Amino acid sequence: MLEEFRQAPLCMELDLDTYEGHWSHVVRFRGENGWLLGAEATLESATEIYRTVIVAACDEWENPIPAFQAANLLKCSWSDLGPCFEHPPELLDELLCEEEGQVYARWQRETNSALQRHLIATDERVAAVEARARMATDRLMRQINDLRRRRRFPELTIEARSIFDKLIADLDAESDAIFEDSRAEVAQIRSNATRSEEALWRREEVIIEVEPIFVVRWHGVGAIRPRNPLAPEHGAGGASLRRVQGRELRLHEERRAKEARERARLVEQARKKAEAEAAAQKEREQLALASEESASQNSSRNDLPKASPVLQKLAAPATHPTPEPSETFTQSAPPPIIEPSPPTNGKIVAERDMLMDMLAALDAKGQRFFSGSPKFRRYQEQRADLLRRIASLDGSTASLVEASPQSVELSHTDLEATPSGAWPAERVALLQKLWTQGASAADIGKQLGGVSRNAVIGKAKRLGLPMQSQAELSARHTLENGLTIAP
Repeated sequence: MLEEFRQAPLCMELDLDTYEGHWSHVVRFRGENGWLLGAEATLESATEIYRTVIVAACDEWENPIPAFQAANLLKCSWSDLGPCFEHPPELLDELLCEEEGQVYARWQRETNSALQRHLIATDERVAAVEARARMATDRLMRQINDLRRRRRFPELTIEARSIFDKLIADLDAESDAIFEDSRAEVAQIRSNATRSEEALWRREEVIIEVEPIFVVRWHGVGAIRPRNPLAPEHGAGGASLRRVQGRELRLHEERRAKEARERARLVEQARKKAEAEAAAQKEREQLALASEESASQNSSRNDLPKASPVLQKLAAPATHPTPEPSETFTQSAPPPIIEPSPPTNGKIVAERDMLMDMLAALDAKGQRFFSGSPKFRRYQEQRADLLRRIASLDGSTASLVEASPQSVELSHTDLEATPSGAWPAERVALLQKLWTQGASAADIGKQLGGVSRNAVIGKAKRLGLPMQSQAELSARHTLENGLTIAP
């Protein structure tokens, strides 16, 4: 149909109503877009030349279309022919390579009588397994239907109904097991047949040449409505409405069931995620509660007042020795040591996982190419590049782990007044003077030099200075100065 177009990419519309076969063969392409690649394959052996046309097709999302379905598109008429400015996807080349292998297999099957007999015997064994499994499942379904009928008897008790339910569930499980066993047996037969088929192939030197004929980007149009089977034909009566619409109804029900399963999967995924987050939050709360209880037990001393400097010294961690207090200073609890988490390398791990997935996909793709071909050499180059990138990421991760710090100790500036922890008498006197004058703790710390606000407040508490607001102290100091200055 499209042989005259050659290899220049073109765009066209395919009228699906012109397809002469059954409408269901092309109904899936209505309103869809995709690519179609046709090529002529020539297989030349020592005694004969075998020629055929192979087709590779995919939709606009690069989902492969089976060759037997793509061949139906060639039987439709086309219109609105025009140039195509898009590049065909690389998937078409991969599909064409697969079809090239199918050409060799078809040639073997058509020219090898022993291979034909082997395929017929394989089909017979598969049919026998399927018939045996079908008979077993039919027998179990009859028993299940009988049990369901007897379960509906009104005189049955709850215990009897539960027994019937258990029997029905057991029979259902047995039926499913028979079905799975039959599928596994058929798959094993097919696998053994494939190996035996390759052993029966004619070992001849053959040359396969594939020459592209056309590349088109198509758009399927057409109503694709089947003929009304209810209309009488040649004097015959119509069909029942249930039988006519049964297939459409089944397809609709299957689609709705698939959507329901997808929604249930999403809901289950969201539920598991919420449960994991709730469990993590609960664990964090338990750890916080345990740390609070431990701190309260260590700081509870009934025989000492809460603001006592001695109690603060007793509550200090045992791992950090406390220096002996001087006459005007009581050492507070030393700062804790925070163990940081290891350096975060989540981005490196994610990139490495992505490269590993790309490597696995590339290996699966490279198995289709013949050794020594240009595609096989490109595959080897891409694989070597991915391995180099993965090795580089592994080296970065190792260096990041070796360079991570082991612990970080908090600064003592907010807990100690000076590096040595002692308050000289001059500083104590200046603090008392500035405190009684109404200066703020932050200003006092600045005038003392290198002392934080919390350290000033703590020292004032230990000295027994009045803990009233600084505004009241400032007002009282102003009043006293005013009374002193007045004549």
